[in-house]
Amino acid sequence: IINSSYYKLSEPFFTSYGEIIENTTIGYQTSWGDDGNLTSNNDFHSITFDDNITARSYTIELTTASILLENHHVVLKLEIFNVFSVEPIETSIETNSTEDLVLSFRLINETDIDRNPMEVTKSELSIMIQGATVAQEDYYVNYEDGINYVIISSHAIRFNEFDLILDITKSHFKSSYINEKLETIFNVVIN
Repeated sequence: IINSSYYKLSEPFFTSYGEIIENTTIGYQTSWGDDGNLTSNNDFHSITFDDNITARSYTIELTTASILLENHHVVLKLEIFNVFSVEPIETSIETNSTEDLVLSFRLINETDIDRNPMEVTKSELSIMIQGATVAQEDYYVNYEDGINYVIISSHAIRFNEFDLILDITKSHFKSSYINEKLETIFNVVIN
């Protein structure tokens, strides 16, 4: 929803909120090819976009026009993204020191009405143990029946009890409006 207003040129510091411009036309042009005029509802203007727009960054250019007033335009940035979450199968793991450590979880597309699980790739992961990053050659990833498995080699683990932090970053996905990566903590005990 957009409200158009103007400032009088005689006001020296533009300290007021301006006055509403009546009978204003606000046109738009999007980076995905739509254009037209915003719908007017009293002093407010709005636009509704198709909900099947692909997740990525876009721009919307707005242009105002009114009789006896200077025309202006502004470019708005619009980011469409999906929301994802992780559902660990277990957050507390106990294993033998000679065995590889296996983390298992579902990565869920919360934007999908069916909440379908997604596969995670090695390049989308970052694993931390006691503040140190686990090297990519020390683990591999497997996906089976909607469950992601991260298998960490036993030789990469040098502690008996620790919290393991798993960060996931996926293109065009966020865990919230401000967080691009998804963090999950596993409590691990090695016997």
